[in-house]
Amino acid sequence: MSKIDKLKEIFQKANSLDSIISLFQELKFPVQKEENSLIVEMDENGFLEVFLFSDQSEVAKRAGQHVYQRIGILAISSDFEEWIFLRKGVEDRIRIQRYKIKRSSILENSNPVPLQRILKLQYGDPSKFEDLFERKDISKKFYQEFNRQKIALGNSIHGITNPEDKKLYAQILLDRLIFLFFLQSKNLLNENPRYFAEKYREYSQKKNAFYETFLKELFFNALCRKERENTTLEIVGKSIPYLNGGLFLKHELEEKYPKIQVANETFAEIFRFLESWNWNVNERSETDEDSIDPYILGYIFENTLVDNKSGGVYYTPASLSEFLTDETIEGHLFTNLKSASGPYKDTLEFIEKATEKELFFFYETLRTITICDPACGSGQFLVQALHSLSFYHSRLVQRIQKEGWEELKTYVQKDYSIEKDPTYGIRRHIAAKNLYGVDILPEAAEITKLRLFLAMVEGIGNASETLEPLPNIDFHIRSGNSLTGFLFLPEDFFKALSATRAKGKKNSAEERILDFGDAESKMLKKDKLVTLYTNEPSPEKALQLRKEIREIDLELQNVLNQRLEQKMSEWKVRPKKKIDFIDEKKDLKAKEILNRFVLKTEEIKPFHHGMEFSTILHPSNPNLPGFDIVLMNPPWEVWKPNSQEFFEEHIPQFRELDKNEARKSVSNLFQKKPKIQEDWIRYCARLTSTAELFRNSDSYPNRGSGDINLYKLFLERGWNLLKERGSLGIVIPAGLYSDLGSKDLRKMLFQEGKIHFLYGFENRKQLFENVDSRFKFILLSATKQTDSPAPSVPAAFMLHTESDLHGVHESNRKKQGSTEEVSTSDPCSVDRRFLDLPIELITRLSPDSFSLMEFKSDTDISIVEKMAKFPRLGEELEGTWNVKLSAEFHMTNDSHLFFTQEVLKKKGAQYDPETMIWKNGKEEWWPLYEGRMVTQYDHRAASYVSGSQRSAVWNYLNFPKLSNVNPHYWIIPQEKNKVGYKIYICDVTGSSNKRTGLATVVKRNESSGNSLAIIDTDNLQINLLLTGLINSFSLDFYVRLRIPGNHYNQAVIFDLPTPRYLNEDSKLQKEKHTQGSQQYFAFRNDLIQTTARLVGTTPAFDELLQEVFGPKANHKTHGVTDPAQRQILKNQIDAMVAKIYGLEEAELKHILSTFPLVEEEIKEGVLEEWRKLK
Repeated sequence: MSKIDKLKEIFQKANSLDSIISLFQELKFPVQKEENSLIVEMDENGFLEVFLFSDQSEVAKRAGQHVYQRIGILAISSDFEEWIFLRKGVEDRIRIQRYKIKRSSILENSNPVPLQRILKLQYGDPSKFEDLFERKDISKKFYQEFNRQKIALGNSIHGITNPEDKKLYAQILLDRLIFLFFLQSKNLLNENPRYFAEKYREYSQKKNAFYETFLKELFFNALCRKERENTTLEIVGKSIPYLNGGLFLKHELEEKYPKIQVANETFAEIFRFLESWNWNVNERSETDEDSIDPYILGYIFENTLVDNKSGGVYYTPASLSEFLTDETIEGHLFTNLKSASGPYKDTLEFIEKATEKELFFFYETLRTITICDPACGSGQFLVQALHSLSFYHSRLVQRIQKEGWEELKTYVQKDYSIEKDPTYGIRRHIAAKNLYGVDILPEAAEITKLRLFLAMVEGIGNASETLEPLPNIDFHIRSGNSLTGFLFLPEDFFKALSATRAKGKKNSAEERILDFGDAESKMLKKDKLVTLYTNEPSPEKALQLRKEIREIDLELQNVLNQRLEQKMSEWKVRPKKKIDFIDEKKDLKAKEILNRFVLKTEEIKPFHHGMEFSTILHPSNPNLPGFDIVLMNPPWEVWKPNSQEFFEEHIPQFRELDKNEARKSVSNLFQKKPKIQEDWIRYCARLTSTAELFRNSDSYPNRGSGDINLYKLFLERGWNLLKERGSLGIVIPAGLYSDLGSKDLRKMLFQEGKIHFLYGFENRKQLFENVDSRFKFILLSATKQTDSPAPSVPAAFMLHTESDLHGVHESNRKKQGSTEEVSTSDPCSVDRRFLDLPIELITRLSPDSFSLMEFKSDTDISIVEKMAKFPRLGEELEGTWNVKLSAEFHMTNDSHLFFTQEVLKKKGAQYDPETMIWKNGKEEWWPLYEGRMVTQYDHRAASYVSGSQRSAVWNYLNFPKLSNVNPHYWIIPQEKNKVGYKIYICDVTGSSNKRTGLATVVKRNESSGNSLAIIDTDNLQINLLLTGLINSFSLDFYVRLRIPGNHYNQAVIFDLPTPRYLNEDSKLQKEKHTQGSQQYFAFRNDLIQTTARLVGTTPAFDELLQEVFGPKANHKTHGVTDPAQRQILKNQIDAMVAKIYGLEEAELKHILSTFPLVEEEIKEGVLEEWRKLK
């Protein structure tokens, strides 16, 4: 019997809780029976609760109870027909998605999808349980066809000349139709669930009539008008809801292009596609294998937007965006409660117990709260914010109704009615008053508005009279570049512009443009017009208001853009002259383009927050200027030209080409299509100029050095958008807490705010699709409080699943005293991964960069503190040795210097496999070492076979078979006669690899690519000592807590704690770090000699061995190549290093336990050697 059939049999026979036990036993889960439930252990940290119910209210009540370590529920109806899985959380705050299974449906199908999903459940992997609720397979299926329909619609639109405008209008039409399909599913369109199908048959006989006669009438004369003409009713029907809302006002494109036409046949295909799905307006609805709800739509739209943006834009998993939004809003409301008379554990308890007077103050905070997402994408965070705020409004209304408070009721009803179900009124108020968003793509702004409209009508009854008009939110959700415009506009900003005219050349065109006039009064007028427009029911008046607002906007934008261009001129914002694939010295056309290129504002689409959202950010704001909350997942990309993204549409498999092949291919392309060369130059000029704008602007003083990372700019901009005591919630790469280039941002957060939580994830469970499984990111929530920064950082690292997140956050809340006491005294009830890290500890361990280490327990901290008593490697000390760090050849920029063996053979060169050197007369080409060729104590771990880039094939070698290593490239030696030795460290690595530190010693005259970091101390014995330390488990443990991503970079190397004594009488030994010096001198020589024996396995290292062991030593007498003997020597080094750092056996065991991929016999071998030492 197949596994599916076994599960079907269990479902068929189920008639009691006892009969359910066999289901989980079949899936290999431990099950414990309690009085009225089953407890199914999902892993050592979480369980699933199974119970029977007779009423749905029982499920809601049970789900609303907070139970520590419960990751979910399986509720089964008393007749065993309905089986409902729910995820952990509070039912109507964290919006749990249910996964409902019907037994009858299971038994009717031969291979039912729900059972396929249940079979994937796996003990020890809670993410498999979370996958029950994911519908990415459905989303992808819908997305692929949706994208095809969007392209087809764009191609069939006539009357729009600009391709980008046509693309945007296709999105607008689809947005309208999708919104209406949701309403159709609720019988709100003429009470007809087949409304569009029937209207299409009626109006598709005449060319273009469906769009021209029917849709335009529906959009502009029915949905956005309360009073309809009889001719309109004859066309669209008598029972059409009055929606208002900017969605069905004439769009600017429809005013710009009044003769738009769309072929009937296009709509036939669209409707065929849309009608093949079930439409459910409820966000995160009960799962149906063929249903589309706003949550699924968000996933689809986000992927649509990702296709239209460059790299670094990723869809935020709903479980993470919901958590971050809910917790940031809750934290902000709770810390800003006014006049609270007693201790409350959270905002919900406050609502339930506070006095009417206290709730007056609370409601004022709630009704006026402002939330912004400056990189809103499809509006995921804003939609969740709407749900989260709606929850608090609803609870407050319930309390008002329960207590019969007429005064507070009257005050609330100025915003919305609470007599009937207030849900729509609440959400309408939130969307109109509280939410703001910006995205560089106009399509994103349109999608965000659509999703907010859908969230507003969620839960509306199946009667059109209950659907009140939607607000016009066009001026809350905007399109533009959040990073390039002005943020705050000081009161004298425009005055300063006018004043420059009196001082300078009064007749210059530039000064005339900048002389704006009474900008202040125009901004105030605009603010009033926007308020009127938001709730204007008449489409004619709304269009007139919008026109007036646009005119003022255009004037303001013009003067601000001119001011920005003036500033760019002052800052000397210019493109870089050096461009890949272009020889600007020989290519006169390229040189001319670069010399004449001037970055214009129309290319960078600046969004001036201070003007666009002036009611919030203008200094005349009666409250503190700034938003209460900023939420976002900004782009994670580096802002610089990306040749792979640019050329892959022109050159097949461009990403797979090596450097020389790429140059040849691009050169041929430029010769055939000169326009592409010009486009490439302008593309590079625009990006490098904008990068210079970011570098020179005073908006980003904390951006750090090196390449421009957009996430860093967005973090700083988001922080500056906040008012004092405002709260930030952001999803961001883990480089924030560890990269050297993020140092100033860390200082900003430490010195100007309070971090509520910093939760680090590794993407091993693919929470972010199409992102490397080793990539690390964080959820960060913080409050801006410059007058009283917090002394610690609540943190947890190396999380992988949603259950991990909830586990550590529960411990955080418990520690902060804001959660219920857990019903057990078991100390294990606290998730030990949660740590409250003192900022003093952070700065003491990393005084130069303030980097956070990825501690996972208090034991980690105690070990690191013990090791950190030694000086850091990058610390410049007198009276002892110091290090020099360098890199040699850049694999991209220096690729023209590299030679392959095919090229060298053509030159007639001969190869010597012993030295790996090619020779042709006096000419020589030496091997170029790359990161993958280096392992612990050897630089010949991989031999090149074929291919290039990602498709390159390498043969990975182990002792004793290390001869005939073949590099990929050779190079003319730069320092052929240089003597001595240096250290190579493989730069590309990771904390979850089998080993992280991979170092060896090589001759100084060898050459390497930039995937190898180079350390030198000008002392062979110190180089050997340092190599042994870097390769040890002890220092590797330290590094794995410190390394941010996949690079063993300078910041990591400089923070390594290392014994730096020269001799027992040294000044350093006497004055500092005396603890451990005795052990250091006891093992120093043995450590150096053992490392030398592991490194010195070829004739190239005979001189090294002679310097360490004497003139008769060579690789045959002292080098060790036998794998078993080499492992013993490595174990001895690990034991000696642990002794030097003063580690006890329990601490060494803990360190070894953090290397899960290392064989147990190796770990035991290290402990055995440690026990032998005194």
